[in-house]
Amino acid sequence: MTTADTSSGDSPVDESPIPSSSPGLHRPGIGFLAGTALAAVSIALFIVSGFAILSGDSGVAQPVATVLGGAGVLGAGVLTFRSAHNTRISAEKTAADQLAHAATELEHAQSVAAEEKARHERQFEDQRQQAELSRAEQAKTFERTYQREVIRDLRSRYTTCAEQLAHESAAIRLAGVYALASLADDWQLQNERDEKQVVIDLLRGYLRTPNTHTPALIASELPDTGELEVRKTIFLTLHRRSTVESSEPKSWKGFDCTPTNADMSNADLSSSDLTAANLSTVNLSGANLSHTKLASADLTGVKLTEANLIFSNLMGADLSHTNLNGADLYFATLTGADLTYAGLVGANLSYAGLVGARLTRANLSEADLTDANLSKANLSDATLSDADLSEANLTSADLTGANLTSADLTEATLVSATLTNANLSKTNLSGANLYGADLTRATVDGATMVNIYYAPTTIWPDGMDPPVSRERP
Repeated sequence: MTTADTSSGDSPVDESPIPSSSPGLHRPGIGFLAGTALAAVSIALFIVSGFAILSGDSGVAQPVATVLGGAGVLGAGVLTFRSAHNTRISAEKTAADQLAHAATELEHAQSVAAEEKARHERQFEDQRQQAELSRAEQAKTFERTYQREVIRDLRSRYTTCAEQLAHESAAIRLAGVYALASLADDWQLQNERDEKQVVIDLLRGYLRTPNTHTPALIASELPDTGELEVRKTIFLTLHRRSTVESSEPKSWKGFDCTPTNADMSNADLSSSDLTAANLSTVNLSGANLSHTKLASADLTGVKLTEANLIFSNLMGADLSHTNLNGADLYFATLTGADLTYAGLVGANLSYAGLVGARLTRANLSEADLTDANLSKANLSDATLSDADLSEANLTSADLTGANLTSADLTEATLVSATLTNANLSKTNLSGANLYGADLTRATVDGATMVNIYYAPTTIWPDGMDPPVSRERP
């Protein structure tokens, strides 16, 4: 029977191939044909089921119709699933293609953007470098212009200062001195050493000009105190600035600041600090140098005639060939000073400290050396004729070949002094202490030796009959 054959599974419906998930179904052609075939089978099953029901064979028709209907529903479901699956795969592929395309587009856009960014950066860098070069060139131009203006201004100031220094008013000349000192410092800021030296040389040159007085003061025979103040300011400025350490902004160390041949006559430099100053060849005649510090100063060839040097410190100073005639050195300290060939005629050296001083061939005739300390001093071949050495300390002093004619050595201490070949003619040695002194070949004609003290160690000139020695003091 037809119905029995159908229910046993031998019907064409059972033999229909079940759609597989082979890769071929993913291709649009095969999927479409499979879907169409499945749809045809499902419709056929519905039609057969319908005829079975309408045939009226209730015993067989109803189960067959049910099976056929179920198969049709199943086929429709499979068809629907397959259609949805194919749609999803197609959508995924489309989405993947779109995503890949978008990624390609994005990569291209990023590449273009990177190239554009690099181009802009190169352009910006070129513009920046060009701007830097332009600014640098502008800065150089500005700096050159500024430097020219500064140099022009400084040279203009020099002219103004020089005019002030030549002004007839001492007050304006003094202002010019301060202005020149400031100008020298400004040249230093510009690192123009030659220009700075020119300014210093102008100040030095001013001191070399004669120290004249105004007509009114000449007529009244009074010193031009204003001019002396100008000279003093220049003189001390040169010394102070030249001794300041080079690291200081206002230092003139390393520049020629020596006041060579300066005319500082009658200047008031009292209580000034001129330690180790180079004053060689300076004219300080009549100058007031009382209480001045001149230790280790170079005073060779200096004119100190009639200068006031009371209580001044000349320890270790070089005074060789210096003219100190008539100078007042009362209580001055000349310990270790070099006074070789110095002129000290009529100088006042009373109570002066001359320990170890070198006075070789110095001219001390008529000098006042009362109570002066000349112990260990070198006075060989010095001229001390008519000098007052009363109560002077000449212990261990070297007076070899010294001329002491008519000198006053009353109560002087000559212990262990060397007087070999010294000229003591008419010298007053009353009360002097000659213990251990050496007078070998000394000339003592007419010398006064009343109440002197000596010992067996004292050496007298050959053939001399020494006077009686007093008690040891």
